[in-house]
Amino acid sequence: MLPDQEPGNGDPGSDPAAGSDTPRPGSQGRTLKIAAVAALATTGLLIVSADTLVGTLYRQLRPELEQTIGRALGHPLRLGEYRGFGWAGLRLGPSRVLSAPADRSSLQVRQLSVSLDPLTSLRRRLPVVQLTLAGLEADLHRNAQGSFWQFGAGDPSQPPPRLSLRVRMGTPALATLHTAMPAPAGSAAVVRFRLQGQADLELHREEIQLQATLRPLDGRGRSQGGSLRLLGGGDWGEQRLSADVRSHRFPLQLPARALGLPGALSGHGDGRLRLGWANGRPDCQGELRLRRVRWQPPG
Repeated sequence: MLPDQEPGNGDPGSDPAAGSDTPRPGSQGRTLKIAAVAALATTGLLIVSADTLVGTLYRQLRPELEQTIGRALGHPLRLGEYRGFGWAGLRLGPSRVLSAPADRSSLQVRQLSVSLDPLTSLRRRLPVVQLTLAGLEADLHRNAQGSFWQFGAGDPSQPPPRLSLRVRMGTPALATLHTAMPAPAGSAAVVRFRLQGQADLELHREEIQLQATLRPLDGRGRSQGGSLRLLGGGDWGEQRLSADVRSHRFPLQLPARALGLPGALSGHGDGRLRLGWANGRPDCQGELRLRRVRWQPPG
């Protein structure tokens, strides 16, 4: 007689795991890997499809966006090519705001990101769009009326678009001001400074709110020290503007050149001013302490 075999002593039929549907550890790991690869591939396809759809939609809307925003700015607008989207929104290539008959000022930006704030848009019941600028360069020329920028006048037959526009600077901007009167000693009447700030434009109300910090540069693009902080706003439809200006060791020769003051002015100023423009007239209140001031008349 054959000896009785105990369960698990080599008899395949007696193995409790034999013939069961329980997956082996190795096969379970392979299944997870396959599922992860499939999920990533699906996500990639969705992203590529969404990117293509957004790019096509932007190219269709670009002419209308250029016309609407350009009309409010008072200058022709040329938006850059679509370069995909990310956390900051749609990324556009180099864009430009061209000079206009009212003034010769222009802007150019290396990269422009456009995004929509959905929660604020729903709460306010109008589109709230944010523009983030990188590599902004402004070339501003004073016109015959003494203004460096002339915003567009609203069309009485058409209401302004219901749109809130937020402008933010991802990197400090470089601004160049060309004054109408020549600077002393035959040098170019040019003022350069670095600018960091933001602006909120309510196109349907023709209103603007802005805050900025200016740091002056010399002819070689180096910082001269000092700063000028500005917080204000206004209505470009009514040509009305008011701003609080705080000066910290700001060189006097720069605003003197911007205002076309003859002669050579040196020194710096500290203090706080309240500036305004309404009904075609300027207004200035506050206190400014001038230090080490020297002025040399022309000639």
